Amino acid sequence: MNKKFKTYIVHFELLEDRKKNLETVLNNQEFEYEFITMYDRRNLQKEVVNKFKGIENKFIANFMSHIEIYKTISESKDDYGLVLEDDSIPDEKFNNNVHDYLNKLPREFDLFYISPGKGNFHIPYFKRRPFKKVYKKENEVTKWGGHGASRYADAYFISNKCASLLYDDFIRCNDKIDTTIDWWKNQMIEKFKLNVYWAEPTILNTNIYETSF
Repeated sequence: MNKKFKTYIVHFELLEDRKKNLETVLNNQEFEYEFITMYDRRNLQKEVVNKFKGIENKFIANFMSHIEIYKTISESKDDYGLVLEDDSIPDEKFNNNVHDYLNKLPREFDLFYISPGKGNFHIPYFKRRPFKKVYKKENEVTKWGGHGASRYADAYFISNKCASLLYDDFIRCNDKIDTTIDWWKNQMIEKFKLNVYWAEPTILNTNIYETSF
């Protein structure tokens, strides 16, 4: 698998310290990155808001930022991309392990979650195996893994094929969306029977600030 990838960061521009902290880390690394800021909760266009119902603008802006990333990846020549929210900072643990994990990831993957997410989801000890770091996650409700295969939306790789699939489904959808991006991804995982994998041990800490919004 190609080890080169671009990192896309969901960012709210008022949170300037988060951007500075990320830039300090990322500028010392070999990874190309881009902050996604075009959807601002303070001035969302009416046609964007009208695609949703019953959720706050901050969640709509977050949702649309992920969708914009899917669009960008699908139009690129990259095999996959890394999606981060701005409370997820790639540190030394990430740098030392990411290529090893990607080498162990099956080529046919759709989504690969590398942080425990805000729910602190982990593969339970009884399922772990020596030297194994990448686990297939079925889309089923578990006490240890939430309501499906999604592991929140803080830090994950998405394949070009999957990004295209999710973006196209969003564009074609005529029903109003009434949930956040992580719950929507669970719906898409079930709908398209996506191949989802979890990293364990995880290689990126997330939700490092008091609030994510």
